[in-house]
Order: sequence, then structure tokens, then C-alpha cells
Amino acid sequence: MEQKTYSIVDWEDLYRIVKQVKETEIYHTAQSILLQIFSGISDPVQIRKMLTFLEQEIPKAAVSGMTACSSVVQGNMHINKIDFSFFFFAESDIEVVVYDCNEIDPVRAGQDVVKRMGEKEHAVGLQVMATTSNLAIDGFLNEIMEKDENMTIFGGGAGVLTEEYAGIMAESMNTDKSRNQIYTEDNLFVFGKEIYKKGIIATIFSGKKLKIQAGYSLGWHAI
Repeated sequence: MEQKTYSIVDWEDLYRIVKQVKETEIYHTAQSILLQIFSGISDPVQIRKMLTFLEQEIPKAAVSGMTACSSVVQGNMHINKIDFSFFFFAESDIEVVVYDCNEIDPVRAGQDVVKRMGEKEHAVGLQVMATTSNLAIDGFLNEIMEKDENMTIFGGGAGVLTEEYAGIMAESMNTDKSRNQIYTEDNLFVFGKEIYKKGIIATIFSGKKLKIQAGYSLGWHAI
């Protein structure tokens, strides 16, 4: 597996990065490609436009993403940016499954994921992105763990800046607070090919030689 990570702030960055990725040999030789997106720019109109562009320009890439109040890339804190991580797999398979939880409850979504994973010869891990501020996913996770308690599951919940945190970050990083997207019900979401304001994005990793190790960073504190 090879990973390439980029950060964008505007459409010019996006065009440049997509062109660069399409010109790499690994884009054309990889068996499967996963593009994970963590977006500190949570404008649903612009994100939909971006997803349409990505589907047209790099159709080989399966997309999973969510809004994020901030991210850390190569040791730097990012706000007001969209971070892309491309994962190129030489032999493994990736399937991104989306669940609009206005239409399906988390338990049934979990049952569907279990079925899909059971159909794969070497399912080894599951990444979960969800709108946990308006959706309890315990039932979803329980369905999977009851089937295979050793399955590696990792992920997180979508987020956006709060008014207080936006001010703190703007001051400490010398940025303009007005650019930050403050939390509303409309700008917190997960996405695949479309955005979901109440949903789950499940990415199934499978491969005979693929190994996944999940780490935990809860309870850390500054040195």
C-alpha cells in the first residue's frame, strides 16, 4: 500500500492535485484506490461540486469523507482546508458502502455490512465515519462485533468548529475567524458520492496479505 496526502484550499489546488495523481504510474496499476477526505470547509454546495468533479476525473478512486473541525497533516494543524489521503493498494480490495440513516436504521445498516463482509474472502477491517452528533451507532457496531469480535474497526464522527473553538483557533493560528464554518445542522455531514447529514460511511478492507493495526489516542495530554 502506498499513501499520498495533500491539502487544498481552493479549486486551483484541487485541479492541480487531481492532475498530478492521474499522471502517477501507481494510479493506473493499483488494484484499488481509496480517497479519504477530511474537510474543514463544510459548505455542502461546494462539497457536492467537488465530489462530482472527482467522480468524473478519477473514477478508480472510492471516496469516503466527513467534515472535521481541524486535522493534523505531517505535524501541522489544519483548519479551513480540505485534506486528501490517497491509498493505493496493489492487491487488496476496498468497498465503500453508504447508509442514509433517514432511510435505514443503524442496526439494519450493521446487518447489511455483516452480510457484505461475509461475502468477501479475506475481510480484515472496517472504517466507520458517522454523524455521531445526531446518530447513535451502537447498534451498528454491535451487529458487527457479535458476528466477529476480532474484526478491526476504526473511524470517527464528523465535526465542525464551534463558535468558541473557531475564535481560539483564529487567534492562535493567525487566521480569519469569519472564514470558519460554525456548526449548524446543515454543515456537519459524511459523504461518499453524495453527502449525508445523518448517515454512516463504512469502508470494508479485504485482502489475503492485508493487515490492519488500530491504535488508540484517548487520554493523551501535552508533554
